[in-house]
Amino acid sequence: MTLKDNIMDKLRNIVDPHLDENIVDAGLIKDVKADKGVVSIVFQPTSPYCPMVSYFTNEIEKSVKSLKGVKKLKIKIE
Repeated sequence: MTLKDNIMDKLRNIVDPHLDENIVDAGLIKDVKADKGVVSIVFQPTSPYCPMVSYFTNEIEKSVKSLKGVKKLKIKIE
């Protein structure tokens, strides 16, 4: 498995309570790049005024940074 595969697996554990679906399968993760330990994730909440953006970014950060090989994480909110 690649680092990107491991990241996607971790992100599938984060569930959007309003959609009752994980953020990957719900289509909220728009892009994931992993290069030499630097990870970039593009996250698009269901609404620009989503009150849970900080919850999701915290969960993404906690999940991805727990993976071996991740040196730096950038999360872009669209």
